[in-house]
Amino acid sequence: MASWWTTEEFDIQWRLVVSEFNVEKHPWVIEKGNTRHLWAQAYLNGHFFANIHSTQRCESMNASLALALKHKKTYLDVIRAIEDGISRMRMNELKAYYLSSHTKPFQIIKLVDLESHATTIFTRESFRAFQDELLRETLYRIEVEIQSLSDECQHYIFFKVQRKKRKFEISFDSHTKTLNCSYKKFETVGLPCRHQLHILKHLDYTYLPRTLIQIRWTNDAKASAPSYVDLNVSPEVMQMARFATLCSTSSRLCYIASKTDESFKIARDEMKRLIEELENSFGLNDSVNQSIVVNNVRDPQRKQRKRKEVPKNKVEKKIRRCGYCNGEGHNKLTCPQVKLSLSTSTQPTSTDFFEDGME
Repeated sequence: MASWWTTEEFDIQWRLVVSEFNVEKHPWVIEKGNTRHLWAQAYLNGHFFANIHSTQRCESMNASLALALKHKKTYLDVIRAIEDGISRMRMNELKAYYLSSHTKPFQIIKLVDLESHATTIFTRESFRAFQDELLRETLYRIEVEIQSLSDECQHYIFFKVQRKKRKFEISFDSHTKTLNCSYKKFETVGLPCRHQLHILKHLDYTYLPRTLIQIRWTNDAKASAPSYVDLNVSPEVMQMARFATLCSTSSRLCYIASKTDESFKIARDEMKRLIEELENSFGLNDSVNQSIVVNNVRDPQRKQRKRKEVPKNKVEKKIRRCGYCNGEGHNKLTCPQVKLSLSTSTQPTSTDFFEDGME
């Protein structure tokens, strides 16, 4: 299900499994077989998903917030926890960006030129995945090399050393320097696969062609991100998106400017000057911002508690009676008959006087 097969190989394996357990006529098996293009990895190859799974984003966010969100937290504590979590993720992202920009990972492959070129392009996390593919390319051998008539396109058929029955095909265009592999991992993940790297080594390439570089995994991913305006999105949502982009961009400036006192003063003065310039040019002063906040964000309204309505045909108040004499206006503790009976029972008799005298 999750193997890097072609569609033909997956169909063969699916039929073998179904026939082995004799479930060809089972309704669930028939339904899954008809919808295999929606869940099988072989049919999803070639579509770029940035290596993200269906619940990866929400689960990672829940794991980050679960560290701070506990039982019986107030709304203020929840907002603070969310802000702290976002700040922590931005700081981790800033740290990773700093390490990728100013440091180089350790090289362990003998292809020094190709590996060193990859260190200058990819981030540290992307380079680790690239390095794993570069390590595994030594397990493959070229079986057939077919030269085209135009001498611009070459076809290669090769196999894995331990599994010679399974074949892979790659076509290389020397004019455009594109490599099309039947594995289709580059189109799915965005990183060169081990088969493409094996062909580059066979052709004595010391660098990665631009056709094998996905900008999503490079150090310049944020700088090359396209900025567009969707007319179907409300202005409030676009303002939030612009605010998030500016916060992400300015975080790098704030981090560098906080290194020394001199850089801090220069950045502070320039930011003040830019704020005044934007306020004077576009009329974005404090009064406008205050009016927007007052009109949009308000305190929650207090609602009165709903009282239970008593029907008219129902007695509004039940009359309570005494549990001793069944009278109204008092209870058993304040009943006069109880007090009278207690007072009579405590008066001494002649027998009591006689017994007292004998004692």
